[in-house]
Amino acid sequence: MATRYASYSMKDGSTRLGQDYFNPIFKDLDTRLDKMENLRISWETAVQDLNAFGLERIDTTIAPVLAAAQELLQQGQASSDQLQQLIEDADIQGQLDAALDAQSAAVTSELEAQNTAIISELDAIETALSVSIAAVNVTLSNRITALETELETLRPLIFAGL
Repeated sequence: MATRYASYSMKDGSTRLGQDYFNPIFKDLDTRLDKMENLRISWETAVQDLNAFGLERIDTTIAPVLAAAQELLQQGQASSDQLQQLIEDADIQGQLDAALDAQSAAVTSELEAQNTAIISELDAIETALSVSIAAVNVTLSNRITALETELETLRPLIFAGL
């Protein structure tokens, strides 16, 4: 901006102060200020327009990305909630306890069956032994009786030979 200092300057003793001097200066200053104010208004409008354009661009560019990110976040949260529910529903310790109880019942049942089979076999062996012992007793008794009979037959001969 050009200065007009020379046209405004005063000289002691030669410059007459009055309307002829001040009115042209004030008119020039007012005209220059009016141009500046109009330029300021158009500058502010341009800045506002630029801000509005920038915000519109941001909205059209970032809004879809932000919406997609929010949707992905919601999907992730829903998936996380589902996984948490599956973990809670799984009740792994309960399943392990149930499997262990079932296995323990099966082992106990098998042990009882084998115990019953062993007891049956022992009873059969005991019965067979009782029968065998009875048969041996009968055989021994018969043998003893036979030996006693022979001894009785031999006794007179033994005493006669003596």
